[in-house]
Amino acid sequence: MPFYKKIETDNAWGGIWKMTESSEELKAMLPPSSSYLKESERLSANQKRLKEFLTARVLVLTLLPGSSQIIYLPSGKPRFADGKLNLSISHTKNYVAVLFSEIGEVGIDIETISERILKLKSRIVSAHESAVSALDLLLHWSAKETAFKILDVEGLDFTKNLRVENFNCSPVRETFDMDGVFTVNCSYEQKRISTNISVRFQVEPDFVLTFAVFPLETGL
Repeated sequence: MPFYKKIETDNAWGGIWKMTESSEELKAMLPPSSSYLKESERLSANQKRLKEFLTARVLVLTLLPGSSQIIYLPSGKPRFADGKLNLSISHTKNYVAVLFSEIGEVGIDIETISERILKLKSRIVSAHESAVSALDLLLHWSAKETAFKILDVEGLDFTKNLRVENFNCSPVRETFDMDGVFTVNCSYEQKRISTNISVRFQVEPDFVLTFAVFPLETGL
């Protein structure tokens, strides 16, 4: 079973799954009575989305056996139907990641390392942010995706409303096995949002991972 690794912090936990199974193998890992099997039928024409859907459910049930149904808000944000835990899901080539918390909103993002991100620089960072290499940009993009998932606010602009701060990119270029913390400043006057989100990051040979918990009592 390709459970890749656990994610554990003081106030959240989750895991990463490396996708190697076929859709049929993934279906066999779900309980025969699972409503996810019926739900997955609508994705049968798109094998990529089907595998992502099934892998995420297998991963959630591996970490939380018997957990309630995953549903979606109108914005597309996932939720457990019973509301007991907050949930975030992310997927990239070959990997799916999930994060749970009892105390706050959660966000997680996993991104395959690729030089193609360089073409999107103008959509990811402002001139005031320290992103030069493809790895720098991926970490900025991933951190902002994590913050975006937590805030769940329509219209957020990655270059105008989200800014990565205290990001020391020099050591990141030295190794593909490291982790740390930086801050995403979120400022959106139209929605009266002004806050900072502390984002953890991990860099591995195949991907970058970012995740965060935003305590509910903190407010925006």
